[in-house]
Amino acid sequence: MQVAKLLNVVGASCKRHDLLREKQAERVKEALSNGNIESGRGLNQELAPVRAGDTRWGSHYRSLMNVSKLFDAIMDVLEFIELEGETSTIRNEASSHIAYLSSFDFAFTMHLMLAILGITHDLSQALQKRDQNIANAMDLVKTTKQQLETMRKDGWDTLMHKTSTFCEKHGISVPSMSDKWAPLGRPRRNVEERSYDFHYRIEIFYTI
Repeated sequence: MQVAKLLNVVGASCKRHDLLREKQAERVKEALSNGNIESGRGLNQELAPVRAGDTRWGSHYRSLMNVSKLFDAIMDVLEFIELEGETSTIRNEASSHIAYLSSFDFAFTMHLMLAILGITHDLSQALQKRDQNIANAMDLVKTTKQQLETMRKDGWDTLMHKTSTFCEKHGISVPSMSDKWAPLGRPRRNVEERSYDFHYRIEIFYTI
């Protein structure tokens, strides 16, 4: 997932950043009026799409969380850039991001990474502490490994439910898992035949 590239496109200028804030505010107002979220102190505070660091797992985790929460607003900004971008290169880049963000592949990958990074977050935070106790760090490594193994064993249905719910909410088509997998942006003739279930469950999920 090119999260950093996406965030660079959306937040490349003050104008785009302000537009993202505006679109987010509109989405929150609409959700409040529809009763989809509750108002209250500390709720619905403004979110900023944190830029993913190259090495900090926590930065990637926060970035993905915000992409998930700001999804509709980000799509609004990308659609604006697609129409009003300064150059054809910028407009085409926005179009490419829209196509990918509108795919099941994006939704699945995002939720898989959120699940993995959610498990590894505590370990990441601990390893960044200069005064970290080695024994404690080793215990965290062991615990994290066990949690990942549990996820691999029992987490498929939960992951698919979260992914499908996200897709339904945002109008993203969910393929039948028994259908032949069609790789995004690549011709079928160059790809060995397999089902969506085999691709996402066996080739991706079970390899974590």
